[in-house]
Amino acid sequence: MTKRRLICMICLLAAAAFWSIPSGSQSPLDKLKKTVDKAKQKATEISHGSKGPQPTSNTQPAPGEQSAAGQPPAPGQQQGQGNTATASGGGTPGASGEAATAPAHAGSPTGSGGSLPFTTPMVVLMTMRDIPQYFEESHLAGFATQQISIEKTEWQNLGPHSRDGRNYPPQPQITYEWAKLVDQNPKLANGALMDVFLRSDPDWSFLDNAPGWDPNANQSAKPVVAVFLFAKESIEGRQPEFAAHELAPVVKRQFEVAIKKLPTHFSFTVMMPTWKYDFAAKGIRFQNPTNPNSEKIDLLVPMWAVNKAGVRQWSGQYPAKAQAMGVYAMGGAYEVVMHEPPEQVNRGLKTGLAPEFYWKRSFSAANVAEPGLMAFDRRLQISTIPLDTARAERITKVGGVLTARIYFTAERIELEHPTTVYDHTVHTLLYAKFEKAEISARNGEIIATYGPQDFHAAF
Repeated sequence: MTKRRLICMICLLAAAAFWSIPSGSQSPLDKLKKTVDKAKQKATEISHGSKGPQPTSNTQPAPGEQSAAGQPPAPGQQQGQGNTATASGGGTPGASGEAATAPAHAGSPTGSGGSLPFTTPMVVLMTMRDIPQYFEESHLAGFATQQISIEKTEWQNLGPHSRDGRNYPPQPQITYEWAKLVDQNPKLANGALMDVFLRSDPDWSFLDNAPGWDPNANQSAKPVVAVFLFAKESIEGRQPEFAAHELAPVVKRQFEVAIKKLPTHFSFTVMMPTWKYDFAAKGIRFQNPTNPNSEKIDLLVPMWAVNKAGVRQWSGQYPAKAQAMGVYAMGGAYEVVMHEPPEQVNRGLKTGLAPEFYWKRSFSAANVAEPGLMAFDRRLQISTIPLDTARAERITKVGGVLTARIYFTAERIELEHPTTVYDHTVHTLLYAKFEKAEISARNGEIIATYGPQDFHAAF
């Protein structure tokens, strides 16, 4: 079971439980808290207890596992870049709970340029930055063990090697070893090379100065290009779990550089519920999956309910700062496209294993808590999206689900509750500032864009 589906399972449980809370009742909250906590615990146990086969010197991860947020999504998951037309208005809650007026500046909210997918590497590095207890050898060694296995396999793939009594020469290759270059050429190691590890859209132009590289050569004639974290001689012939503890300082040194380069603007995509065009309202309306009588939907699952007196009832004891904002489950009630790193473009000849790509996946072995909750500064709730009939007919003809891509500024990760245990079972909370949300059709056409001015401040 993938982390994405585990998170969705938690959100569905939370949503279903919340909308079943009777007004004015306190006892269901205790029941809800137990339900959510059990779901979280079960999900983390499954996620960290079954990671699938790990690469060894004789195996390599399947290259076909590189599905990701940020790649061209599957049908029903696309986000558009070309058509940026927005709706003339969008129903959003006003101070009285009624729909607010249409977004006046939809399509151009500030602060969302250069956003990256909110993936596991970004989450773990941010957590290590904000909660120092996670920046210790046990977590670094867990990451290192996984990455050493991957890099050993890639060196073997590159050759030279023997098989079935025959000797095979090494493949044409250009390799970079960060652990060496950080002292020999720190400008390259901590600059462009670090971006190759950290980002999904790095600048590979440093290859133009590499001996044996011809940018104009046919792709099949180009050498393999591989970027390694560790020096080859430090891992060759070693058992990964033993070498990992010795090499934890190398990981720490690299992570310190990566943390300084962490971006602040991120996004993830939420699958939206069933929709249809309402001719009377002249707009798209959604079916609330947990409260059929409500015309409004939350883009993320709120971790509270409001009784008849207008008092919020929480699913747990969240920090006062978070309660003053709006606590949401990390993900939507349907399906969330997040966590998986996009497949980056390596200009060299492709192989089945790319250490710089699988570096991003090795973070799952660091045993670091991931945020299950987000505290936003806005109540992310919409109702009918106004749309003229001509566009509505075109979008209806395309069919499929709509998506909401949510852009935000990540501010800080904190513990949900004080603890003396620092592993993946601990719950953390991300404080974030909302930037914008794009509602897109299956073909990538953006139907509406909402900025901060289109939503209420949380509370």
